[in-house]
Amino acid sequence: MKRTLVALAVAGAFLAPAAAMADGSGIVLTGVVHGDIGFGHEKDNNGDKVYDRQANIGTFATRWQIDGTEDLGWAQAIFSLAMDQQFAGPAREGSGKVTNNNNVGDLNNRNSFLGLTGGFGTIKIGQNEHQYEIQQILQDPDPASENTHSTLGLMTSWGIAGRQNFTSRDPQSIWYTSPNFGGVTIDAAYITPRGGKTSGINPDGYQLAAQWKSAFGLSLYGAFARYNDENGTTDSKNDAFRVGVGYGMELFQVDVFAEQLKFKDDALSDKRTNVGVSGALNFGQHHIRAAFSTAGKLKRDGESLDDTQARLFLVGYAYTLSKRTELQVNYGKLDNKEFAQFGAGGGAVASPGNDADRFGVGIRHTF
Repeated sequence: MKRTLVALAVAGAFLAPAAAMADGSGIVLTGVVHGDIGFGHEKDNNGDKVYDRQANIGTFATRWQIDGTEDLGWAQAIFSLAMDQQFAGPAREGSGKVTNNNNVGDLNNRNSFLGLTGGFGTIKIGQNEHQYEIQQILQDPDPASENTHSTLGLMTSWGIAGRQNFTSRDPQSIWYTSPNFGGVTIDAAYITPRGGKTSGINPDGYQLAAQWKSAFGLSLYGAFARYNDENGTTDSKNDAFRVGVGYGMELFQVDVFAEQLKFKDDALSDKRTNVGVSGALNFGQHHIRAAFSTAGKLKRDGESLDDTQARLFLVGYAYTLSKRTELQVNYGKLDNKEFAQFGAGGGAVASPGNDADRFGVGIRHTF
């Protein structure tokens, strides 16, 4: 059934525009096919191997997306349907770390919405990653932060009690993006209780963000996210605050960013500060990318806990074969203590307390 729906959707994306052009509407199909052959290993705190280097095909953020617009005169109606789709299934049992738990052809909803856009800005309803994550993606040297070698592998994903990942896609959201005011845009999102308030638990949330981009390459970012009752208890709050500054031109890009994560309920109070820096050099078809991020010690009820920090170093090289295809070589190394997650894009995932690294050679194609 899923494959039938996909076939109909793809066929419709190509056939519909011819009929739709007459009424000022249009449909566009885009996507990414991205994967590599990687070799990684993981060690526990005693230095014993959890798994050794063996070939593993990582599919990462392979996806397709159908976008539609209709001109209403005073505004445009817009929609987007986006799906993850694997082209390689999980690795065999015992053959190294499994890249993902999905089989070939499995679909997972990405950013999908309905909305209106015009001089008033843009308002959408649906499922989406909000500006807290998008700001990190913009400041990541890897395309769309879509593989193991991304700052999302440590920043924010390396969470605290109650909520491990402030960058997860919220399945029920209402959000607004302002027009561009002299390089400044503002975003606001409300995340619904997802099924209603039950037993005094009301797991809703919101995000606020602003960014400024100058004509000479300087960018400033700021975002705040709050999720209430996220851990299944009443009166709990998960907060994340993030700031960043970047400077980019055609030849190079450099970004510095920091965030503070907080969790509080009646039983305890957690706080953690993460910082990072990333950069890229571009010489024609050659691209060198690197990033370093560190997650600080967890502070519980005001006291720092030992062995709760982590560091992630990433370096990569890409060669563009065309506007849509590039070859990549990447290496990532995690020095991990505890409460850590590695590989937000689906690569080698380190268990809490384990160190890990991964080397991969792959290809990325957009359409």
